[in-house]
Amino acid sequence: MKTCIVKNCLLSPCPGPDTCKFRQEPLGVSPERQKELSADCDKGTVRPFSCGSQSMDWRGANCEKCTKGLDDPKPGEFLCEIDYCISYAAIADGKISEVMAKRMTLSGGKYVWRCGEFNARK
Repeated sequence: MKTCIVKNCLLSPCPGPDTCKFRQEPLGVSPERQKELSADCDKGTVRPFSCGSQSMDWRGANCEKCTKGLDDPKPGEFLCEIDYCISYAAIADGKISEVMAKRMTLSGGKYVWRCGEFNARK
């Protein structure tokens, strides 16, 4: 059995990466899927954050408290597609796809809001 890389996993004992309900793929967002998401972001029309500070605050309220967020990720390691897209947008033009904006439940006028795929750590 492989060692789970999800920190603060809610399941004990760990069922392993092949059956863990908090994982999107056995090793997170695969490099192939990252390429697809990057292409979607390149066509993106939605700017979810007005500045880098807002992005960091949103991630602090969501990603860092979510079971799909990694405490100490290695470069290129993501368990969450939303986290990947936000990271990619941060180094690109700041825009994401409309589909990803809906998944993160983007709501105009709020500085920080709850992500649509948030799963709280216990």
